[in-house]
Amino acid sequence: MKYGRRFAVTCRAGAAGIALTAAATHAAAQGTESPSSAHGFEEIIVTATKRAESLQDVPISVAVISGNMINELGLSRFEDLQSTIPNVQIDNSLGAPSIFIRGMGSGASNFSFEQSVGLFVDGVYSGRSRFFTVPLFDVAQVEIVRGPQGALFGRNTNAGAVSITTAKPTDERFISLRGGYEVLYDGYFLEGIASGPLSDTFGVRVAGTVNREGGYLRNHATGKREPVTDTWYLRGTAVWKPSDGFSATLRVEGGKVDQDGGVFQLFNRGTAALADLWFATDPNAEDNLDLNRSVIPLLPEFDDTDTLNGSLTIEIPLGDHTLTSITAAGGVNNLKSVEYTGTSLQIAASTLGENFDQWSQEVRLSSPTGGAFEYILGVLYTRHKLKTLQESEFNNFGPFTGVSTRTYHERDRAISPFLSATWSPIEQLTLIGGLRYTDEVKRGRTSHVASGVIFPTYLPYSYSGRRHEKHFTPSLTVQYKPSRELMLYALYATGTKAGGFLSNDATLQARILAGTNDYEFEEETAKSYEVGVKATLFGGKGLLNVAAFQTDFDDLQVSNFNGDFFITNNAAKARSKGIEADFRANVAEGVTLGLSGAYLDGKFREYPNGPCIDVTPNPDCSALQTQDLGGYRLQRAPKWTGSANLDVRRPIGSDLAFGGTLNVNYKSKYYGGQNLSEYDAEKAFAKINARLAIGASDDRWQVAVVGRNLTNKLTKNWSFPTPAFGGNAHTTSISQPRMITIEAQTRF
Repeated sequence: MKYGRRFAVTCRAGAAGIALTAAATHAAAQGTESPSSAHGFEEIIVTATKRAESLQDVPISVAVISGNMINELGLSRFEDLQSTIPNVQIDNSLGAPSIFIRGMGSGASNFSFEQSVGLFVDGVYSGRSRFFTVPLFDVAQVEIVRGPQGALFGRNTNAGAVSITTAKPTDERFISLRGGYEVLYDGYFLEGIASGPLSDTFGVRVAGTVNREGGYLRNHATGKREPVTDTWYLRGTAVWKPSDGFSATLRVEGGKVDQDGGVFQLFNRGTAALADLWFATDPNAEDNLDLNRSVIPLLPEFDDTDTLNGSLTIEIPLGDHTLTSITAAGGVNNLKSVEYTGTSLQIAASTLGENFDQWSQEVRLSSPTGGAFEYILGVLYTRHKLKTLQESEFNNFGPFTGVSTRTYHERDRAISPFLSATWSPIEQLTLIGGLRYTDEVKRGRTSHVASGVIFPTYLPYSYSGRRHEKHFTPSLTVQYKPSRELMLYALYATGTKAGGFLSNDATLQARILAGTNDYEFEEETAKSYEVGVKATLFGGKGLLNVAAFQTDFDDLQVSNFNGDFFITNNAAKARSKGIEADFRANVAEGVTLGLSGAYLDGKFREYPNGPCIDVTPNPDCSALQTQDLGGYRLQRAPKWTGSANLDVRRPIGSDLAFGGTLNVNYKSKYYGGQNLSEYDAEKAFAKINARLAIGASDDRWQVAVVGRNLTNKLTKNWSFPTPAFGGNAHTTSISQPRMITIEAQTRF
């Protein structure tokens, strides 16, 4: 029985050449690693085209991170991934996580938005960005696929896809324990794994984690450390292989992420009268970007998320063909309360909620491999239900003392048949075509009610709508291999994301009456052109991958908060173009170097009704507080990003081994919000992560010290104009500061 062969190889390859995954290597999503390679590296096998193929042979741009590297660099959260991958931004916004690839993403200001970057776990689509809050642990590898993936992955992948392959049961029984203590902010984690066969045909794997992130902000108004985040998560996987070619894999996982305390602080006072009031009444008031806040919330601040997901994957041999069925169901529930001014004035707070359930069924038929013509034919059916809540409470905010409640209900179903075909007319040349048709029906119902004294623009409303959309998303790739060491490719890919309805805008009715807004927003489409080269160098000791791309978006779905209300609409046209390059080499025995970098030019080509640039005075800002942003740079799109990784593995005598990993990542200046405010902009910065370890040469035990953000660089995570303050007052949350963790692990 060979349940865990590929995962076991993933761990060995990660330990031997971790810089492979740190450099953003080009490949396709959802892969594992095979036990040998003619290139001198452990070969990575990927299945983006739903076939098992070598990374260096697959013509798609993707960053691959092994489960081993995730452990080594202490990457416990999805947003940690951006520290090693160019052209990727994952941040926790005011509402939910927001994901941008190559400067493209939807943001999270409008709660009904589906992301332009799709999340897939073992091939199953997870339909809400809130799923990005679950912990990263016991995974074989994570792949981030760049660019539209409509034909391969389906809808809602206009900017790319994040694909997770979880670890599977192993051939041999083992139990492992891994734990650590974060010494600066009193955090800890404990992970346990039990895996192995129960019979010749049946194997199981159970993995669980308990984690606490200590509060790194000092709230001087309360004397507390904030936010303190407690997480527990459990995953069980069972694999049954009664005969050759047949397998059934059941995965069930779920857990809780509970955050106590807040994250926002006022970092720019400006000329706001309310900010002056705060400074006059709070001796701890300050507007520096630091690890201090002085906040007495109107309502207790928290952010609690529960998730539960499961899938059953069955593979059945039909002669030379393979029939694959993936049945999945799951959901996420979230409730949070946030004090978004970052002050102790106790004038306002918001309670946000989300309840989401989904179900999907995919069936596909794969032809045999090795011939001149191969194909995969399949169909995917999904449905979901979504409920969201935003309740804003005002307390003696001038004349305003009341509550504004916005609720949204949505039902969605989509069916998408697809075909992928590969033809090799000659040995060196391969043509790959893909086509997916999507038929989607979405129903939405939004309402707003208010009590007490509320802003005059907070008018009550109730709207409902139905959208029925049909889309074709083709792709075409030409691949040429003049030699075993060189592969060239050119591709055309498309993507689409359905339109929808505004969900949580208190001023929607006022702006509809003024003729400046609609209840619905339109579908978003993308098309991309990419050329690339993958080369093996130095007799197999080095790899170099380079890709140049251009992606055009039509009707890009955007939503931005301008300090008074949300502007949610479709930006007419946007373009993202640039170059990505990745290099890795075995520079000496046990020493691997990885370098990756990207240049990105992302701009709005047309955006006549965008939010006003936050400058005073702004002669281009209309009386309706909109501005033509054509020619302006996209948000969260740094021009330059890069990562350097050095990995050292050396024996110490016959029984011990030393390991060291150094990671440096860089980003040039970028804008944190779509109003392109210089206050919300993040200047160029570099962060350093490192790990030193010593352990048994047979991996039975190990102790390590892991440092993240060693230079203690403080950067803004999510920034916006402080609600209702005006006067260029701005609020932000910051990313984690320096973290030092002592770890130990054992396996028996």
